[in-house]
Formats: sequence, structure tokens, C-alpha cells
Amino acid sequence: MNTQHFSLGSSLFERDVPMARVVSFFEEPPVTQRPLAARLALVGTYTPRKCGIATFTADVAEKLAAHHPEIDTAIYALDHAGSKLAYSDIAAVIDCDNAESYRLAARRINESAVDAVWLQHEFGIFGGRDGELVCEFADRLAAPLIVTF
Repeated sequence: MNTQHFSLGSSLFERDVPMARVVSFFEEPPVTQRPLAARLALVGTYTPRKCGIATFTADVAEKLAAHHPEIDTAIYALDHAGSKLAYSDIAAVIDCDNAESYRLAARRINESAVDAVWLQHEFGIFGGRDGELVCEFADRLAAPLIVTF
């Protein structure tokens, strides 16, 4: 830091004091450290599926991209086998009624070394008795799990 000094008063109190730099309110502060990039797996129903959770998941992904571009988001869309929906810009589709599909998705998420998994929960979107397939999926994840319930 480049400092200037000035004297305070008489010789009895004379000393050098560094002057602070005056910064305009509108001036951008200098970037001293860039935020670390993060990787996030976002799991839930997803657009174009007509469902409130699908819309919420899409909105979360959109707003993260707009406001936190340093976060790399991979979407894992839950859907039924045989669905004719055409998804774009997603990592994978999880067949919500197929246990092997959940296992494969968990393995793929783990291999991608994400920093966290964000799961959108709503009763009725996960397969198995009472949605139990999501439990094994969650148990297989290596990254911290965030749940919107």
C-alpha cells in the first residue's frame, strides 16, 4: 500500500500517521480473491414436465446461472420411463420407478465430483413404496445433500 504521512501538531505530539485512501462510493472495490468455483447436482422433476417442482427446479437453475455463474449446475431430471418429453441441457434423466436408474445416477454424480447435491422433494415424484427409492439414492451420494421439502 502506498502511504503518505502528515504531522500532528507541535513537536510534543509530532508523529507520522498513514493517510487512508479515499474511495468513491461508486468505485468497484479491487478484487483480491476470486470466489472458488463450485459444482452442484440439482435433482428433481424438470421442465418441460408440467409440475410445480419442475418449474421450481428450472427457476433455481436459471437464477443460479444468472447470479452465481461460478456455480456449475448439472440437472438430473426425474421422469417416468417412456416419457416423450424432450429435455435439453441436462446431465441425465432418472427413471423415477427404476432402482437401477437411481443407482446409476448416484454413481454418475459421485464420479463428477460435485460439491453438493440439491434434491427437490415432493411426495409422489419418487418411485418405490412410499417413494423409498430416493432413500437408497441419498445413501449412495458422497457429496453433502441439501433437500428442499
